[in-house]
Formats: sequence, C-alpha cells, structure tokens
Amino acid sequence: MRSPIGSLKNVKIFVLYLLDNINYPLDYATINDVVRQTDYVMYLDFAEAFYSMLDLELIEKIEKEVEKPDLILFTELTPVMGLYLPMEIQQETIPGETTNFMAKWAKRLNCYIGVGLRELCSEGHLYNSAAMIGRDGSIVGVYRKVNLTWGESSSGIIPGSTHPVFDLDFGKVGFAICWDNWFGENARMLRLNGAELMLVPIAGDGIPEHRDCVWGGRA
Repeated sequence: MRSPIGSLKNVKIFVLYLLDNINYPLDYATINDVVRQTDYVMYLDFAEAFYSMLDLELIEKIEKEVEKPDLILFTELTPVMGLYLPMEIQQETIPGETTNFMAKWAKRLNCYIGVGLRELCSEGHLYNSAAMIGRDGSIVGVYRKVNLTWGESSSGIIPGSTHPVFDLDFGKVGFAICWDNWFGENARMLRLNGAELMLVPIAGDGIPEHRDCVWGGRA
C-alpha cells in the first residue's frame, strides 16, 4: 500500500471551512427571519444570490489566488448551511442544481470539488451527502453520512451504510461528514478501504478538545 504522506505531498487542496469571511447579500440571521415571515418564498431569491456569490466572491477568488488547485472542499450542506428551512426546500437530487453548478467550475479550474448537500435519492430517501465532482465535471461518487445527529434522525434523514473510497488521479480519497468524525470507525473503515486522504466537510466543531486532539488522532 502506498504511503499516504508520500503519494499526496504535492497535491494542492483548498479547504473552505466556513463561509464567514464572505460578504453575503444578506446575513444568515436576516435571511432566516425573512424566510420564516414569507413562508419560504424568499429562499428562491437567496439561492440565486448564493450561487452568484460563489461565482463572484469565492470561486473567482480561488481561480485568481490559488495556483492550480487539485481539490476544493466545501462545507457540509453547502447551499443551506445555517438556514433553518423545511426538508422539502433543502433537498435536491444528485445530479442537480448544486452539482451542476460545481461541475462548471471543476471543468474551468481543472480540479476536483467536494461539496455537501441534502440529497433526495431516487427512492425518495433523504441523506446528508457529500459529492465528489471530477476535473471533467462528472460525478465521481457520493458518500452518505453514516453517523447522524439526533436532530437529523428525528427530521427524517436516514444514515448511509458504506464508506466509499474514490480513486482520484492523485490518490484515493474518502469522506467523513461532521458528526462522523466523533467516531473512530469511520476513519478506520476508510483506511481499510484504501483511503489515503480523509475529507471532512463540517458545519462546525465548537469543542476545542475535539477539534485540536481527536482530529489529529483520526489522521
């Protein structure tokens, strides 16, 4: 088995941890207030503004300032992170609006893009998923979060059951989404499946002891 450190040492990865440094058209609190007051009608306007913001303020910035990235990793539930919306508004298919948007940029930047979203599968089930978009804009694969929070389970999300590893042109990569990282089995299964790099899109980790200690242990 190849050494993860040796085989990946020259790979350029750009990680978007949180979107706090982006100048949104409206801040999250304001959007949530408007959405609740108007029965979610304003979400459609926000979605358009969100993708426009990614185009103009984030991905174009990456294109200008990051020299030929191999991989860009976005957050858990990228399109709706921080918005308390009903599931029928959050959900989307793969392929769908978010993956199609990311595919355009993956081809333009000639890089892989990992992005989190609320997946509605063909059987009608809802998942907290992460999609890997290839350099050519194709969908390399999808991971479905295995370890759900109580809030996710109680809102109708169901867990995934596998730990897929994607064979990219620079190495073998797998996902663990947010709460997954509290459980060592996810990192263990990814490594047993051949992963050399574990990507962890998250919505946040507010416990320093976990962030500073456990994350290193997963590696």
